[in-house]
Amino acid sequence: MVRKLRRRFILIAMCSLAAVLILMIGGINVFNYINLDREADETLDALADNGGWMPKFFGIRAPGQRFGIDSPFNDRWYTVLLAKDGSVLRIDVSRIPSVDSDTAAASAALMQKKGSTGGYSSDFKYRAVDTMEGTLYIFLDCGRELDTFRAFLVASAAASVCGFAAVFVMVLFLSEVALRPVTESLEKQKRFITDAGHELKTPLSVISADTDLLELENGESEWSQSIRNQVERMRSLTDKLVFLSRMEESGGFEMAPFAISDAVAESVESFRAPAASRGLTLDTQIEEGLTLDGSEYAIRQLTSLLMDNARKYASEGGRVLVTLKRNERRIQFTVANTVNDLSQENPNRLFERFYRPDASRSTSTGGFGIGLSAAKAIVDAHKGRIGARYEKRDDGNYIIFEISL
Repeated sequence: MVRKLRRRFILIAMCSLAAVLILMIGGINVFNYINLDREADETLDALADNGGWMPKFFGIRAPGQRFGIDSPFNDRWYTVLLAKDGSVLRIDVSRIPSVDSDTAAASAALMQKKGSTGGYSSDFKYRAVDTMEGTLYIFLDCGRELDTFRAFLVASAAASVCGFAAVFVMVLFLSEVALRPVTESLEKQKRFITDAGHELKTPLSVISADTDLLELENGESEWSQSIRNQVERMRSLTDKLVFLSRMEESGGFEMAPFAISDAVAESVESFRAPAASRGLTLDTQIEEGLTLDGSEYAIRQLTSLLMDNARKYASEGGRVLVTLKRNERRIQFTVANTVNDLSQENPNRLFERFYRPDASRSTSTGGFGIGLSAAKAIVDAHKGRIGARYEKRDDGNYIIFEISL
């Protein structure tokens, strides 16, 4: 349990850190790209408005201002004017020595063939502008800006990964220190339950023996029978608490292949007479020949816990249905029993220790709200899933406990 809590602590911490890094680094890079793209559009707007030439600005560039007197020398672009039939009317590559006329003409012809009016082509952002003579294609070189953007993207991603790894190592080692008070509290709690369970067995045995002596001297009475019933209830509670504590300490059972069909069938059959005493109809649909790599003792205990729960809380004269079958690579085990009403509460809360939702699960039935917690612990130890749900059928209302192993 402590290892599971520690893993969950580390997972939550690292997921939170990853989310913050993604939002922060991703936001910065998205902002950089948007700003880069916006400045390219402003330059293309200026070139498009002036027929492919940079307008003349007189004055020093002010802070936050896109253009200034040095803009024609900072930006690199080339233009190609194509007629409607695709013939080249004019090419200007004077502002970008790295591009020759043939390359410029080929780029413009490709854009005209695609019918594209704007976008990116390699490191160039282009725009098509309709003029009286034809279509003017303006290609703005964004290579320097894109290289800076890519370099910052890689650097920030690498820094995030390194930071994530460093924090993971720190959390991995410090999580044990952070959870030490919780670990110690759980250990004390488990030790107390185990010790108290052993200590309670002696007085319970004495009370049971004294009750036997009283019955020998005075005969059996409703008071002696009440004492005996309460002793059995206390002994059952103690056994279940000790069982849960040992489960948490050991972490599971010794696993080995066994015939789960036979184990479940035999465990269910032992409840046929107690169910009949309450007027319950017990039906089984158990597929034969199923095997499971697990603990036969634990599965028998699981079946007994679910059957005991169904016997106690099924509606008078109702029905209990047990189903065991193979579903692809998993084994589905279901115990369903009729109930008087469909509760509005979440039925999965029944697996919480000592939880009883209403008077229908009161101590008058002999339960403490611990049996289903033990059932869940057994299923968890087998790396299975257990859940509960309510269902309205033609023959009544049901609560269904479903186990997948």
